[in-house]
Amino acid sequence: MSAPSHSLFRSVAGHTVLALHSSGSKGGQWRAYGQALPAAVRLHTPDLLGYAATEAFRPGMALTLDDEGDRLMPLLGQVDAPVHLVGHSYGGAVALQLALRRPQRIRSLTLYEPVHFALLRQAAPGAWQEVQALAGDIAGHLEAHAPDPAAERLVDY
Repeated sequence: MSAPSHSLFRSVAGHTVLALHSSGSKGGQWRAYGQALPAAVRLHTPDLLGYAATEAFRPGMALTLDDEGDRLMPLLGQVDAPVHLVGHSYGGAVALQLALRRPQRIRSLTLYEPVHFALLRQAAPGAWQEVQALAGDIAGHLEAHAPDPAAERLVDY
């Protein structure tokens, strides 16, 4: 597939793009995106914590955006120049955290549906309570070993 002529694709030629996936996905989420980029672009699509086949992750395990950032920080250090950082959903929240921690290592930041629900706690307490109830519903489904209704609940929300 040849690269589209869109200016976004021209602007990343010869650069590094770090793309972070959404919840319930893996780095492979970006496969089609990578095929559309010019050949000179270095695309990194790491699996976030708990998504790699070799990692043990249990529902309820404590995990923070800083944990994700700590794991990804060395990747930013391996690249000569600042990266184009792209994140979708949960990956968007992780991307935002990386950008806040190392702004000098980020050339551009593109977020799609970033979820950073904790920001609602003070800004919109009613919305925060709604999200807390949603999380409780989803956790209940997961504890009952019913991942499909848990995913449906999140997607419908």
